[in-house]
Amino acid sequence: MLPSPYDEKSNKKEIAQSWLGCMQACMELFTEFVSVGEDARSHVLHNCSCIDFLFDLFWEEDMRNNVLKHILELMKIVPSSVEDQKAKSQLCSKYLETFTQIKEREKCFAELSIDLLVGMREMIMIDPMYYQALFCDGECFLHVVSLLNSNLDEANGEKLVLNVLQTLTSLLASNDSSKALFRALVGKGYQTIQSLLLDFCQCHPSEALLNALLDMLVDGKFNTEANMLIKNEDVIILYLSVLQKSSDSMRQHGLKLFQLLLRDSISNRASSVRAGMLNFLLDWFSQEDNDSVILKIAQLIQVIGGHSISGKDIRKIFALLRSEKVGKRQQYCSLLLTTMLSMLNEKGPTAFFDLSGTDSVSPDGFPIATQLCNLV
Repeated sequence: MLPSPYDEKSNKKEIAQSWLGCMQACMELFTEFVSVGEDARSHVLHNCSCIDFLFDLFWEEDMRNNVLKHILELMKIVPSSVEDQKAKSQLCSKYLETFTQIKEREKCFAELSIDLLVGMREMIMIDPMYYQALFCDGECFLHVVSLLNSNLDEANGEKLVLNVLQTLTSLLASNDSSKALFRALVGKGYQTIQSLLLDFCQCHPSEALLNALLDMLVDGKFNTEANMLIKNEDVIILYLSVLQKSSDSMRQHGLKLFQLLLRDSISNRASSVRAGMLNFLLDWFSQEDNDSVILKIAQLIQVIGGHSISGKDIRKIFALLRSEKVGKRQQYCSLLLTTMLSMLNEKGPTAFFDLSGTDSVSPDGFPIATQLCNLV
């Protein structure tokens, strides 16, 4: 007598349950073993086969949380030898490669990716400089940024994007080497990130997205009372590019925040000049249609131009005055001329030192009065 389809289905279910029970029993034994002490965890770290089996078990949904916990515990081991460091580097590389595998193997990859990103941030909090270097050696930026280049659903997409930005902030914070490496990958002003973010939000960025970029701007949690010093200049143009595509109210709010950033901080003004913010604002001025936004752009142009302006930017202002949109509308013409006049009254630094620890250099630009004299 042949077994019925119902019996076959029942047998398969029993086999699957038995297999899961075996795996859970093995995991309990493994948990007991690694809890013995540092020597046991070190033995696991140096055993490539054991590491491979752990990552294989990661794909078992019922085992995943427990497995991830063990992997993160192994990554917390403090290396005491070259061999330890090599084993940790291999573990880190395997961890980062999992991002690519998740995209290939899982339909709902966003939640799993977020779990791995959270794990990275937890590691970095323990010892920022060490784990930033460890992840960078494993080409973390390539793996993390690639998550943005995916077909993201609306439900989990923004949550993943925000976690990616938070993780990038942790990887870059207070680390010039990491920032230089990341800039080499995605371009000045983080152009690649800008394109990926605008593709995702379809030119309707959320407030949460803009806040995440403000956090990246200051290498931490942006706060108008306690943390407003710009520490990542490349984020200036990235933030403004995303802000430009936002709603009218968000554009006005974002520009007002930048006025606060620049108002009482010579350092922030200098950072904005180096980032090319004035050139960006002049382009934005010529494209914007909202009068309230244009007024705020003009106020920022005045502050930055009063601090430092190049001959190129001055020529761009004159070109705007002759352009069809600005030159033929008296209110825009008057606003731009008033802005230039106000720049003359701004007390920009006549000279300053850039004590970077390597070379002291002269500023890229000078107060507008000096530049105007040079043009005459």
